[in-house]
Amino acid sequence: MPATQPPESAKATYDRPPSGLPAAILFDLDGTLVDSEPKWSETERGLAEKYGSRWTEADAFSTIGNPLAVTVAEMRALGLPLTNEEAINEIVQMMVAHHRAGVEWMAGVEALLETVRSAQIPAAIVSASFRSLVDAVLAAAPGGVFHDSVAGDEVHANKPDPEPYLTGASRLGVAIGDCLVIEDSVSGATSGVVAGAHVLVVPSNLDHLDDFERLGASITTSLELVGIDELSRMHAGERLRLGL
Repeated sequence: MPATQPPESAKATYDRPPSGLPAAILFDLDGTLVDSEPKWSETERGLAEKYGSRWTEADAFSTIGNPLAVTVAEMRALGLPLTNEEAINEIVQMMVAHHRAGVEWMAGVEALLETVRSAQIPAAIVSASFRSLVDAVLAAAPGGVFHDSVAGDEVHANKPDPEPYLTGASRLGVAIGDCLVIEDSVSGATSGVVAGAHVLVVPSNLDHLDDFERLGASITTSLELVGIDELSRMHAGERLRLGL
């Protein structure tokens, strides 16, 4: 599906951040902003059990960072008796209901979002998730932080392709090289690096530290360790290792 733009009248206006800070911050959603990975795994296993198929915790863990269509294809290969569309629709509906019942932010996210808002740094969510899921999280987010968003069903190619982050920067009207991407997966970090952004990873899997090192990304064990000084240092080109 081609990338879409919201109407110009629907876009928030914002001041440019002070020099020395990123022109914008592009946040991944699942596992970065929202502690949703366990719920994804639970939802996928529940769907498999409902239809007499198999999907283990290890299966779910191996698909973190992949588009939902990839996960569903693997579930069908293991015997899920649904079409791609049927499986995706059921999973998305359950996850939207979960987010509407209460978003569970990752550690440090709420403080970082307040820092970003106070520093007048525009931000966007760039996710492989569907628009309905992104909107459910946006509805719970603090006001004045997110000025736009890109959903997985709005781009031709999803992460690890650079298109999602290039689209996010374009929608905010900033150069991707002046942006900071915050991610949790190898797929997402690759997307940000190839796009040309500075990338900070909060790893969902510490087994992939070598992959993040090869990508040249900054790494933190928690967003609780990221404040205005760290944002400035990364924007200046410093590769940070926080909490390691």
